Amino acid sequence: MGMPFTTRPARLAPSTSSQRIEWIAEPELEYVTISISTGCLQRLLAKQELFVENFSCLDQGSRNRVRRLLLNLARSKSENC
Repeated sequence: MGMPFTTRPARLAPSTSSQRIEWIAEPELEYVTISISTGCLQRLLAKQELFVENFSCLDQGSRNRVRRLLLNLARSKSENC
């Protein structure tokens, strides 16, 4: 654990001139590739914060894991009814 700050840092004077930063334009992508843990995916699906219609699996192993996850969620919901 580090030492706590005892004084506030000096504030910078506000700039009187503004400069626009030109970023290199990137094409707007329709899809992004992400990786998410199985536990996080299970939690999002269980809370209905993410739906299977909104994502796709890129490999067979992921498809099988998501299928098992969905079956387990369906089973647990039917047991709680």
